[in-house]
Amino acid sequence: MQRSRMPAVLTLSALAAGAAACGSSGGGMNTSTPAAFYSTETALVESTLIGCFKVDASMAPAIEWGLQNEASAMEARIAAGKVRFDPAQASACAAALQGEGCYAESLPLPASCVQTFVGQVTPGGSCTSDTECAGGSCSNTSTCAGSCVVSAGLGASCASAFCGAGLTCSAATTTCVPFAPSATGGACGPGDFPCQGGLYCDTSTLTCVPLQGNGASCATHQRCLPGLVCAGSAATCQPVVPRGGACSVTSAPCADGLLCVAGVCTPPLATGAACSSSSSPGCLPTDYCDATGHCADRLADGAGCLAGAQCQSGTCTGGACAPSYCTP
Repeated sequence: MQRSRMPAVLTLSALAAGAAACGSSGGGMNTSTPAAFYSTETALVESTLIGCFKVDASMAPAIEWGLQNEASAMEARIAAGKVRFDPAQASACAAALQGEGCYAESLPLPASCVQTFVGQVTPGGSCTSDTECAGGSCSNTSTCAGSCVVSAGLGASCASAFCGAGLTCSAATTTCVPFAPSATGGACGPGDFPCQGGLYCDTSTLTCVPLQGNGASCATHQRCLPGLVCAGSAATCQPVVPRGGACSVTSAPCADGLLCVAGVCTPPLATGAACSSSSSPGCLPTDYCDATGHCADRLADGAGCLAGAQCQSGTCTGGACAPSYCTP
């Protein structure tokens, strides 16, 4: 039993670490407040996903939207006194992530990132998120309400407890072991022991091997270097097709955020464009097709709704858009 105690934004921030390698200057980062920290992380994430992973720029609003939801959740926890923000650690976190390259999502988070948002709720206290707990995790699994419990330490059983920060639950021994990604030839396993950046876990041998470059044979997208996909009848790693390029769903896939329409990689419909339930492509991820048949901005919390697809949060409860996170 294992769960990360990191705010989701820090998981996304790991992707952002590649921004320096993918064209971001990395200078002048403002992390003095939670809002500034999230703003910095948003810019870094966008730079990395677009620069390293070749995601189409049309996805930028969706990236910003997702991180803003995380920011709102964290700010509510801070306002409730259940989380403390440490600006010095936030600054160190952003700086540390800058140099980790496009593969930082597979690396352990720097200690400064773990300490950026500090839980204030002691064991036994009520919680809605692991982040709220001081040195432990929240017992909630399917409901919002839970209580903080002490995390299992190094070597302790994780059969019915969550491992602490920097640890992972070994499937082989059901004990907490250090979270240390393996190098080439090292042992690995899904959700257990990941590989270092630039490597993937060969499930047939459970060892880490290098990611494949352009033209190399492959079995899945995960075996290809960032920006490449496994496609074609010969199953080889190849670049994703950018906006306006000739495409095929099976042999020449479009970049994330685009749809192959009539053999051309096409972006989503712009806000205000005519749409229908069968539109191809559809509206932007941050829009929905409204009753007038036009793409419109998704609705803020509190607005009337008929379905979650109409809401910014993705949640429609009792005819109104509601937060997607558990309120402290």
